[in-house]
Amino acid sequence: MKTAHAVGSLGLNNKYGLRISSATIRNEMADLCDQGFLRKDHSSSGRIPTTLAWRYFIEEMLEELEELNPVMETEFKEKIFQNRFNPEALYRESARALATMTGNASVIIANKAIYYSGLSNILDEPELQDIERLKALLTLLENYPILSEIFNKLRGNRNFRVLIEEEIGLKSLDKLSIIYTDIKGHNGEKGYIAILGPSRMNYARTFPALESIVKHINHSMTGWR
Repeated sequence: MKTAHAVGSLGLNNKYGLRISSATIRNEMADLCDQGFLRKDHSSSGRIPTTLAWRYFIEEMLEELEELNPVMETEFKEKIFQNRFNPEALYRESARALATMTGNASVIIANKAIYYSGLSNILDEPELQDIERLKALLTLLENYPILSEIFNKLRGNRNFRVLIEEEIGLKSLDKLSIIYTDIKGHNGEKGYIAILGPSRMNYARTFPALESIVKHINHSMTGWR
């Protein structure tokens, strides 16, 4: 999750001091490969998590979520509320706040418009050094019909929907994940707010950040639906 590099048995032993042989670790990793949780990336001797592994991690192992920076959250809350009478400004500020809080890209679709922020956060990620994957992401962020189709997929987690790698349905986005939920606009129209980033993103930070921004959007919309 921190380096985007495949992990090998020696690296695990050195980092965590497991006090077992590298051969034992390799055997365990081989078993996890057979079960579909790990895979070999290119010619590397190390392993990386599969979609099955990421989903297991998110749904079964991710218990401790990060606490948001209270100063930053208060600042964004005030800016979102200040723009409550201007839907376009509200969505742009919300997208910017979410991107800043998570370090990933954010997107909001509402009233047939798309608002996104944080591309500079993820352009340096190894996963997006592939030009085809980068082009696919940029195309996605500008395509309302495709985004709407993706957001209509139903896969729940912690009040959010999570699509990991091939679950997105676009082969060129095979190493990315999307976390999203629906929102209601000023006239009660349905929209979506989402985070896009590497499948190894910091989920412990992303979930509370998304929950916080949605809460502030809903609060700002009170009385306008």
